[in-house]
Amino acid sequence: MKIQYVLTLIGGIYGFFLANACSYQVTLERGMVINRSVSVRPGTYVLGASDSMSSPVLTIEGNDIVVDFNGAEVIGDDRRTRQDLFEGLGIVVQEGSNITIRNLSIRGFKVGLLAKDVDHLVIENSDFSYNYRPRLKSIREREDLSDWLSYHNNESDEWFRYGAGLYLKDCDFAVVRSNTASQNQNALLMVGCDSSMVYNNVFTFNSGLGIGMYRCSDNKIMHNCLDFNVRGYSHGIYQRGQDSAGLLVYEQCMRNEFSHNSATHSGDGFFLWAGQHTMDTGEGGCNDNLIAYNDFSYAPTNGIEVTFSANIIHHNKLEECRYGIWAGYSHHTDIRYNDFSNNEFGVAFEHGNNNTIAFNMFNGDETGIKLWEREQQPADWGFSQKRDVSSRNYHLYRNEFVDVKRPFDIESTAEVDSTREVPEMTVSATQLDDGMDAKGLMQQTGRDKIMVNEWGPYNFEYPLLWLYEKDSMRHHFRILGPRGTWSLGEVTGFQDIDKKSGNMNEILTAIRSDESDLLRIEMLFSGKDFQDQFGRLIKGNNVPFSFTRYDKKMTWQVGWYSYDEAHHPLSGNISYERLFTEKPHWRKEVNDLAFTWWRSPGGQVDPDRFITLAKTSSNFEKGKYEIEITSDDGLRFYIDDNLMIDHWDIHVPETDKVTVDLDGNHEFRVVHFEGGGFATLSFNIRKVSFADR
Repeated sequence: MKIQYVLTLIGGIYGFFLANACSYQVTLERGMVINRSVSVRPGTYVLGASDSMSSPVLTIEGNDIVVDFNGAEVIGDDRRTRQDLFEGLGIVVQEGSNITIRNLSIRGFKVGLLAKDVDHLVIENSDFSYNYRPRLKSIREREDLSDWLSYHNNESDEWFRYGAGLYLKDCDFAVVRSNTASQNQNALLMVGCDSSMVYNNVFTFNSGLGIGMYRCSDNKIMHNCLDFNVRGYSHGIYQRGQDSAGLLVYEQCMRNEFSHNSATHSGDGFFLWAGQHTMDTGEGGCNDNLIAYNDFSYAPTNGIEVTFSANIIHHNKLEECRYGIWAGYSHHTDIRYNDFSNNEFGVAFEHGNNNTIAFNMFNGDETGIKLWEREQQPADWGFSQKRDVSSRNYHLYRNEFVDVKRPFDIESTAEVDSTREVPEMTVSATQLDDGMDAKGLMQQTGRDKIMVNEWGPYNFEYPLLWLYEKDSMRHHFRILGPRGTWSLGEVTGFQDIDKKSGNMNEILTAIRSDESDLLRIEMLFSGKDFQDQFGRLIKGNNVPFSFTRYDKKMTWQVGWYSYDEAHHPLSGNISYERLFTEKPHWRKEVNDLAFTWWRSPGGQVDPDRFITLAKTSSNFEKGKYEIEITSDDGLRFYIDDNLMIDHWDIHVPETDKVTVDLDGNHEFRVVHFEGGGFATLSFNIRKVSFADR
């Protein structure tokens, strides 16, 4: 009894200390180092941001401390509408343990908060929205390949280039709960973090990732709303995702539990890749993870993608995805009790082996289960060179198919057993008493609700005039936003509008005229106050919003010429003027210069060694214009024989931009070369004073 009394007394004293630890109040200043428990005086602190990730505006370090920001807002760059220019690091938490951060709001940085080498870190009740995100170049009609993300390597914090609201590095036993991060490129990134809890967070409407993990094991990721983390989607036109995801799990992440999350309307709902070590050696992987009781519906690409690994996937909802589950090269993977509906493919395994697919429901899918293997393996994949990756040894048992056009599509696969009984199995998914019901929080169903503008996915909270369907003359719009009414303002480039006013969330049809390259419909919104896509609070009284598109009609004459290694474009041993007087190996006339090549452009053109010449001339109204060209590989761009862009080397998809003054008739000439593998060329022009969206 005496020992119990002493322990109770000590616990009471410690509780009193913690309760009063933040009574010391501080006013934030740039460069401040906080190394004791404090309470921040509420307010807005515009502290500026360095262009370096090594110079945070605030540093928190020490042991057994609580920093309560009391809702204080820390701002780096206050140019809200230029999130693509945000730089630097807001707060660094380092060199300590048992540190709690709560009630913080931080925006305007490349990375809002970075915690590194801190054990038993708690981050709670904080807002990490409106930090860095780039302006996307893909538009409704066509994808721009420079928008693709690549998270495949982060051994030296390469992920910093993508920014994040919150970045944890080598923080074990962390707790991240009840936080918000929206309208960034990435919400939460975790690197080398083990045995942590991430739950009850709302990480939505980001243009990259909700949660990204790299070399993280034994964590519990639960009850999080991770909906609408997406890019690279245009409904009915292209569905690419561009490696955006609600949850991304890369490089030797093992024994994690992902349960009770909602990650709908994301590029992939859940995206797992074993990692480069496994690809090179055939060893390891992102193995023994439990993925259970989640909703991964409405993914443009895959509800769940798991590759080169072994995992348990139970009790998930996967509706209206391209692939419910894509499991390339996965092995010893157990897929049970999942609900598939209205997907193009329910479960697809390429080169899988020793997998179980049992007790699943397939309803309205085009194909239920697809198993196959390719004829050859890539020569540079150590995984397939050092392991037997033949498609083989599947247990298919008691799967139910309703209105599925093709329940099974199985080819080049050995040892498929659908008769041997598979026992029932109960997974030990964690139940949290205070776990948030994340499913349905956004109350949006269907992939058509994904609308991506130049800053990312639309969040349904501000007025928007969205072009969702068109032919050459007739344009159909959705008038979206909060409760209220709209009225029509000035109109340019349309000769007929079917309505002049009405309620929000209606349909509008407009007929284009041939007299203007500029298409613009201006409107006024009156109704509920709202936050716009940059976080600004707007009073709902006669608020202007609009649709604007510079839609110049141009006809391009395009020719392709093969070259040999002796006349490589980088060797200087080729005269383009002479070459372009010759007949091209293939030619085409197009109205939109937008190409993506995985093989030959056509005819007998060499798929890995070709030069593209594209020419057009047109008459331009006097003004300033912005021209963007995405290329892979080399690019040269001329206006009236004047070289404007010179990017003549081997490179991944990159976008070059030039701003020019035009007046009258001008000739454009684009010269491009492909040096091997994938290639792309995409041209876009717009008037500087208007958003081309």
